[in-house]
Amino acid sequence: MTTEAMDDDLHDTLPDDNVKLSLIVAMASNRCIGINNMLPWRLPADLQYFKRVTSGKAIVMGRTTFDSLKRPLPNRTNIVMTRDPNWEGPIGTRVVHSLEAALALAESVAVCNYQDEVLIIGGAEIYAQTLSQVSRMYITEVDTVVNGDAFFPEWDANEWGKTSVETHFDEATGLNYRFVVYDRKL
Repeated sequence: MTTEAMDDDLHDTLPDDNVKLSLIVAMASNRCIGINNMLPWRLPADLQYFKRVTSGKAIVMGRTTFDSLKRPLPNRTNIVMTRDPNWEGPIGTRVVHSLEAALALAESVAVCNYQDEVLIIGGAEIYAQTLSQVSRMYITEVDTVVNGDAFFPEWDANEWGKTSVETHFDEATGLNYRFVVYDRKL
């Protein structure tokens, strides 16, 4: 194999410069995503879906979301945003102090790991800051109304197209829910 052919093969394995920014969230019909820094429900299939979508990727979250997790999530690059310049995350986290720094680090990690996507995983303030920038949303739509204290921002459904929908029912909670992937219309 010539050096030129090897260079072509290497180029074919590298991701392009456009790493997709996506978000993943589970929300009630009234856009509630949390109460007292916890999920309002326990849906094991949703937790497995979250793991499947985020594994191996860079994930960006706020510090309170990280606090709710209690530890870095395995097999992911955990990027935690905080305004507190003295906060030090545990081993397995990368701490940043601005959205710009978080997104730059996430993109760098994605390129180094041959990934084409990074994911915003919460909380409400981080979703609000990034919603206009994401090109894909993985939303678990839970058919319930929750009196919570954290809500996903309002968004215009006309700007998005549904790429896939998986319908589920959880016997333990009696909740119907859907895994819906939305891609931003061009």
